[in-house]
Amino acid sequence: MKTEIRNTNRGKMLFLTDGKTEIGCALDFGIRVSHLSVLGMDNICYEQPEDCSDGLITEDGWKLYGGHRIWNTPEDSTCNCPDNDPVEYELLEDGVILKQKEEPWRHIVKELKIRFLTDGRIEVTNLIRNMADEVIDSAAWGVNTLSGGDVEVDYIPAEVVAGAPGRFVSLWGKTNIADERLQWSREHLSAKYKPISDYFKLGMYTKAGIASYTNKGQRFDLMFGTENFGNYPDNGCNFELFMHRYFIEMESLGEVKHLSKGECATHTEYWRISKN
Repeated sequence: MKTEIRNTNRGKMLFLTDGKTEIGCALDFGIRVSHLSVLGMDNICYEQPEDCSDGLITEDGWKLYGGHRIWNTPEDSTCNCPDNDPVEYELLEDGVILKQKEEPWRHIVKELKIRFLTDGRIEVTNLIRNMADEVIDSAAWGVNTLSGGDVEVDYIPAEVVAGAPGRFVSLWGKTNIADERLQWSREHLSAKYKPISDYFKLGMYTKAGIASYTNKGQRFDLMFGTENFGNYPDNGCNFELFMHRYFIEMESLGEVKHLSKGECATHTEYWRISKN
């Protein structure tokens, strides 16, 4: 593994590569993985304009930034705690650990551990630790904010039983199940990015545990857990898809955990990026 710190238009960033994949981690804010690509190819992460002209900023100062971030339940205004301060990092032989200071709104600490595996995958562990005196029920998950592209998800249910529901889809806001960006088949969902403003967010449980994204001549495979159907947030979703006028988000969700002070919830994704 090779590492390099660079000054970019997004501030100071730590770049890591195993000779095949390049990852760039923001150091002046975050936690964010702001760059992901095949080595030598274009970044597939969405890069928020410096003037935040996409409107994705709160009055308290939270910014989207783009790329991978750690999210957690319950989803409310405290999820958008500003994370504009520098992060700490610890280099490993095969990766890095990024650490964020305690969030004052929800009193949790976030850590992201990234490791290059020998089979070409990247192991990405999202961790939240409860620092409050109160017990909380929360799940860690990863949100990947990507430039416009195409997404494919194998929609394989937990179990198919005649006469009983076995497939569950959650819809947010005014999401249209017949949105022009979607194409459904018996066990497959495809989404094609279009720069339109219609609100769209959909969640599901998929036993396959994989979603794929293609853009800029690259394919990004996102792999995630499928254990304990029914113990995931948002009515049992382990995958969620959000489409915006400027980007697509692929989200994989961890299980809800009962956390006393000092206890943590983790959720691991596996990434693979290759030429398409």
